[in-house]
Amino acid sequence: MLGADVPAAVEHAARCAVWRLGREVQLDVRSMERGRARFDVVGPGFAVRDVRLAVPGRFNAGNAALAAALALGVVPFHRRASAAQDVAHALGEFRGVARRFETWGTFGDVELVHDYAHHPTELAATFDAARGAFEGRELCVLFQPHQHSRTSHFIGEFAKELAKADRVVVTEVYGARAHIDGEHFAGSEDLVRLVRALGVEAEFVPELGEATRRFAEILPERAAALVLGAGDVENVRDDLSGLLSVRTQAASAAR
Repeated sequence: MLGADVPAAVEHAARCAVWRLGREVQLDVRSMERGRARFDVVGPGFAVRDVRLAVPGRFNAGNAALAAALALGVVPFHRRASAAQDVAHALGEFRGVARRFETWGTFGDVELVHDYAHHPTELAATFDAARGAFEGRELCVLFQPHQHSRTSHFIGEFAKELAKADRVVVTEVYGARAHIDGEHFAGSEDLVRLVRALGVEAEFVPELGEATRRFAEILPERAAALVLGAGDVENVRDDLSGLLSVRTQAASAAR
């Protein structure tokens, strides 16, 4: 199974039959409901109808279509039609994996989600999913860039994607050294300057613990709070949850 955008060279190198999304396997996204796709998948000998994903993001419809075709491809041809309903049910029951749009909880009116996104294309997919899942909410981001070389190389693309958020806190880059063999890489401060230049509230807080506290402070009511990055930013879960719990309790007491 290959996605629609996989280079032709990969298919030519294969030593087996190849199904490609958009050719042997057709995906029809019928609607997006709160960011979650409802779709059909049709392929050789099967039709998986009216799949309703529980995980947000249009990109997940493509992932699910590939998974369905892969599962049904190993089923004997004459049994694929009957097995398709089981596949549709299984896809609808799938609740995602750790570190990929992983729900960390709801704290009063704030929805908290973590994603491993550490490349501009991954940020784009995550923001698309968040805008669909949390329509009408302010999108706030705590971002830990991963590796100085990657941050420097894609800094313009990172800024463009982060500017899709309403508020951004960026902490220090996680990973390799900022200086290697005399070469200097752009870092988090440079990234924040670019995001600000695009008209979005952004600030650089170097230390991760302090960045976590600052992030909790800036979250408005009804925020969708995204914690993004592939480094140790996932370790802020307990501290951030605790801060948001205290905030929620205080707000309730004040009413």
